[in-house]
Amino acid sequence: ALRAAGEQVARAGLPAEYSPLVVCVAGTGNVSRGALDALDSLGEVVERVAPSELARLSALAGTAGEHQHKVYVCVTGAQDFVRPARPGAAFDRAEYYANPEEYVPCFHETIAPHVSLLVPTMYWDRRFPRLLSTDQLQSLRASGNKRLLAVADLTCDVDGAVEPLVRSTTIDEPFFVYDPATRTEQADLDGPGVLMLGVDILPAELPREASAHFAQALLPFLDALATPGAPLSAELSAATIAEAGALAPAYGYIGALREARERDEESQRALSGRDAALRHHLSEAEARAVAGSTVLRLNGHLFDSGLINAALDVVEAAGGRFDLLEVTVRPNESTGREPASSLRQKSSALMQLTLDAGRAPLDAVLSQLQALAARMPLAEASVVELPEHCGGVYDRTIPGSAG
Repeated sequence: ALRAAGEQVARAGLPAEYSPLVVCVAGTGNVSRGALDALDSLGEVVERVAPSELARLSALAGTAGEHQHKVYVCVTGAQDFVRPARPGAAFDRAEYYANPEEYVPCFHETIAPHVSLLVPTMYWDRRFPRLLSTDQLQSLRASGNKRLLAVADLTCDVDGAVEPLVRSTTIDEPFFVYDPATRTEQADLDGPGVLMLGVDILPAELPREASAHFAQALLPFLDALATPGAPLSAELSAATIAEAGALAPAYGYIGALREARERDEESQRALSGRDAALRHHLSEAEARAVAGSTVLRLNGHLFDSGLINAALDVVEAAGGRFDLLEVTVRPNESTGREPASSLRQKSSALMQLTLDAGRAPLDAVLSQLQALAARMPLAEASVVELPEHCGGVYDRTIPGSAG
């Protein structure tokens, strides 16, 4: 079927309003490779392009040409999903996975505006920025950009990396349309919006082929599997997720991820309950103070450069109150003669702050702090907001308050 579709594209071309057709496969793991294998079945119409080429293709939108006879496929990785919050910093994969709060989303600005079909294939949890949020999709459509036609979420991660996937779909009814303007989903596939697919049992669409493939791959290992106590081959050991009631060492991270997700869900429930209580019990002034409160993580050469003092001055000048919840100081061994750029150890601080007048002045202070970090490049500093860190409790900066 895919081969026939590719031949049709090569022969008749795609309508100009849908061209150039760009498929973005988000992720670089096994699921991504499977998606690419399927797309390659379209045949010679497939042309691989780099993320840097997408803007050039978008410039051809709505025009006639050879691009109507092509399906462009672009693979994106984590470096295309986010950028460092610290101005001028380079993307570091290890740092991103260890400290995702130090990064901000950019996929919705640099990739999504040029994509026709988005195919998420990567793991995601709530520590990381979403690939495409509901707000981002709504803003993209409101700007007049309607390039994104469909999302085929192979991870079937409801309310996950692609927030508009508000429910899973079935083999019998694999699609629904999500309308970002109204934030509603509808079964009418002719309605306005983005076509969504999120079937979580896709191999069942090809039961005979899938069964034959998996059986053929498993056959050489059956004797070892059927023999109690037999040593496992390297392939079987690598494929063993749990044994004797415990996760295999290579998959121990699953337990930590489960605990992190449970903590996050509990925090979300607590925040929802607290928000409801606040709406009923806070005075108008108290509500403004809560809205004007947050927690920031400052990271960099905070003390060597003097940035921490300058940051606190910014807060005080705006009439705000602050409390340093946690400070981790990593001093640099210095002779006083080496340049500041040679300093390697960085410090960090968690700062709770409150602006009584509400969110608008708080946003202004955040902008000033980020500008301050940019003006002090030797500090190599980042300023990241952690709005859920205190669970909505700001008693350190709101006198006499438990919320």
